[in-house]
Amino acid sequence: MHNLGLFISETDAVINQVFESLQNTSIKTVGPEIIFGKVYDSIGFNAIEESLFRHLVIARLTFPLSKLKTIEYLYRFQGVMLDIDTVYRFLDKLNNKLKSKVEQIAFTHTKKILNDSISVVCHDLTTLYKELERILYKEKSTLSLKKAAEVTHNMYEISYSLPESKHTKTKFLKMDDEQAHLYQIIQKNY
Repeated sequence: MHNLGLFISETDAVINQVFESLQNTSIKTVGPEIIFGKVYDSIGFNAIEESLFRHLVIARLTFPLSKLKTIEYLYRFQGVMLDIDTVYRFLDKLNNKLKSKVEQIAFTHTKKILNDSISVVCHDLTTLYKELERILYKEKSTLSLKKAAEVTHNMYEISYSLPESKHTKTKFLKMDDEQAHLYQIIQKNY
């Protein structure tokens, strides 16, 4: 601990000690996971027991960029280290082995929310996006779908260890009004 003088309060010393113990790995972006992750699970995609599928879906919704940029995002914000070959091999597996399961999950969810009245099926992979859009509309939210995705970028969680008990705790950092609004919508509906 830095020398803060003779007259530092015990509270200030404890707070200073906590902040000195924090590392970059103590702070993590969790907005995409707590928003899109809940939608992902509610649709039923968590039945796909491939963590890379979840990472790729949520990352591509949050930052719809190239596969290389997606890998960069996953490393920088989620601590997931991948190389481009791993992604391409997984996409082959997705196409060859998991595609029908993904389609069935999306179809079942769509059928459920449309009360079993499907007359036309168009195949795309924007189900999560459309589900969030549906919930925002249902809740009469002023957030656009694009804005909802953007506000997740700055939703953080901090981890810290208690010095005496050695327990690790995690807490969400205070959300702004838009983030709190979106979080409440997700909590209410999922």
